[in-house]
Amino acid sequence: MSYLTKNYNRKKISFKRGKGSFLYSVDGKKYLDFVQGIAVNSLGHAHPKLVKTINAQSKKLWHVSNAFVIPEGEKLAKSIVKKAKANDPLVIMAAPFTHLQSIGGIVKGEKGIEVAAQNCSNELKGAYTGEISVGMLKSVGVKYVIIGHSERRQYFKEGNALLAKKTNTVLGSGMLPIFCCGEPLSVRKAGNHARHVSKQLREGLFHLTKKEFSKVVIAYEPIWAIGTGVTASPEQAQEMHDKIRKMI
Repeated sequence: MSYLTKNYNRKKISFKRGKGSFLYSVDGKKYLDFVQGIAVNSLGHAHPKLVKTINAQSKKLWHVSNAFVIPEGEKLAKSIVKKAKANDPLVIMAAPFTHLQSIGGIVKGEKGIEVAAQNCSNELKGAYTGEISVGMLKSVGVKYVIIGHSERRQYFKEGNALLAKKTNTVLGSGMLPIFCCGEPLSVRKAGNHARHVSKQLREGLFHLTKKEFSKVVIAYEPIWAIGTGVTASPEQAQEMHDKIRKMI
């Protein structure tokens, strides 16, 4: 996943997903990498010492966002809290639903560390067995929610209209959405990637007011480079980031 961020201190920031990691770049200069499941918002990057700690465990634990059982998730969360410093940029841990309460308790009161849910229901309340509402998430300390991850779009057929509703629900609850966009390999090969992503953003976000839009973190995923054997270069990621900036 490649996380689009705004310019921060006049630096262009981009991310490239590798095998179980992200390559972080500032103004085209390779800086650091860290394991899947640790996201960064528009404030910047993870601390190098923190990254070193996580990388030491990456061979065993890189798939934190989906594969961890609770004790393992708690262990990683505690290691992040231990290494993070008060003046570090914001780090967001996107954990499975079952981990949110325990990890939320671990990071509660810690400056610069937040917890994100990987999904939420588009309904505020009601008889929707198996769904997790924004109220439930907020009650365990969640501040961010991932909306429209490529796997949700692909496997659960979540379209732009539904994702727009989820975005509204998250913002209405006082939490902040991390809105994912990106194109598959067939669209990239056809040269229609900008149009594809533009449609996702227009239909998913452009109904928002300027104030609401300012609260959204946009996460660009080069889906065509995930599990295909094709690698997205930093230049390709930055090119798409530039296009998205112009779109918004």
